[in-house]
Amino acid sequence: MSKNYFTAKLRFISVIILLLLTYPAYALNKEDDKFYQAVQLFLNASYNDSLKAFGEFTKTYPQSLKVPQARLYEAKALYYQKQYYYASVIIDGLLSGKYSSNSEDKLYYWAVRINYALKQYSVASNYSSKLIHSYPKSDFFWPTYYILARIYLKQSKLSLAEKIMKKIIIGSSDKIIINSAYDKLLNLYCMNKDYSQVMALASRYLKRLPQGRLRNRMYFYRAEGYYNNANYSKAVADYTDALFPEAGQEFNDLIYEGRGLSFIASGNLKKAKLDFSKIKSYRDGYFLMVYII
Repeated sequence: MSKNYFTAKLRFISVIILLLLTYPAYALNKEDDKFYQAVQLFLNASYNDSLKAFGEFTKTYPQSLKVPQARLYEAKALYYQKQYYYASVIIDGLLSGKYSSNSEDKLYYWAVRINYALKQYSVASNYSSKLIHSYPKSDFFWPTYYILARIYLKQSKLSLAEKIMKKIIIGSSDKIIINSAYDKLLNLYCMNKDYSQVMALASRYLKRLPQGRLRNRMYFYRAEGYYNNANYSKAVADYTDALFPEAGQEFNDLIYEGRGLSFIASGNLKKAKLDFSKIKSYRDGYFLMVYII
């Protein structure tokens, strides 16, 4: 046989080997592209489209290692669409071991969120306990703790809710969760008209987060406490610090009313009348002005 024949045959074999070597990489890249296209749809809040894309992905690549992640994304998309039951079915399947590779703490966290949304508080509480006891270093530890406190509030287990909120405030470094815990705790104390606790909580908050998002509410409720304790000068100071134009007319009207009443109690009718004249959202300002004229 000629030398050209062997050269051509060698080239043919080389091409076949090259195709065999590069095809898996091409297929893998295509698989990755499909997956991340679906992820991008999810991140863009295009939940219907992302569900379709993840569905096509799992159908096309049923043996892919990314299938469990795709299924979790589907559950999350359904959650954000408020289709909680169908989201729970997927999460139950993932937790049962039908799919693997998702971190267990992440699955527990979403099981907590979804069951809380379904008002299945006992189930949500059970998953919360599993995550809290098994994964104390998890990124989902404090968010799960916060949901557990909300579960206890729903179940009227107020002392347990209070205990957890305090633990979150002390232990968490996430300002969003810390603010949320302060907010719930403040509402709890206000509901119980426990002004000493309200004032103590507000003082701790303002010392720790002087520019926090609850700053104005904390000043307002501490002012209410000072007013109830007949400490009118401090009440006036806190009402003044609570004023915040962007908070809305109704909130600021409550401040004007409280500060006006504090001025009356301390004998300054002129300033009281001025504050009452600023009340716009309800008629109390008018009647209070009539009262002091």
